[in-house]
Amino acid sequence: MENQFKQQQTNEKKDEKSNEIIKFIQDKLLPLFDEDLILKFFGQKNSSSNEKDIQNIKKYLTKFNKTTNKLFLSFSDMEKRRNWLIDIYISLGNSLCDLSIINDEQSTYLTNILKILQKHIDINDGKLANFIYKYYLNKKSYGRAWKLILKQIEEKSTSQQQEYDQKLLQVN
Repeated sequence: MENQFKQQQTNEKKDEKSNEIIKFIQDKLLPLFDEDLILKFFGQKNSSSNEKDIQNIKKYLTKFNKTTNKLFLSFSDMEKRRNWLIDIYISLGNSLCDLSIINDEQSTYLTNILKILQKHIDINDGKLANFIYKYYLNKKSYGRAWKLILKQIEEKSTSQQQEYDQKLLQVN
């Protein structure tokens, strides 16, 4: 009985910390990024969009910073912004997965985060592995989680295989 109480307190503290992280990301970090602009930039870079769209994006990108007389955003800046956005969404998804109880609204939000990440990065990228693993466990897709871990075991060295063996045992 005492162990259950300690476990419940631990879960409550963990949930409280995860909720703080989620709120911070949603309120402070996500508003800093214009996801549509990032998608348009990389979309027009890789396709033959109409000239008007290209000119609008270039006009936005060529705004000068008055203090440094440098371009407000360059290609490398857009690449950095996209990578930051990916990292932020991964952190948000991991924090949601770490909650002990997830309601339907949070579950839907978690699925939307995965869909947003799919727009920006290959779903098989190693950067997403931990989030995808937690996502599959959260959705009770144990076969997919198992498959993901087996794929990681094939790609990793023997020193890291013990960690993945432990994860495989947790899936059961």
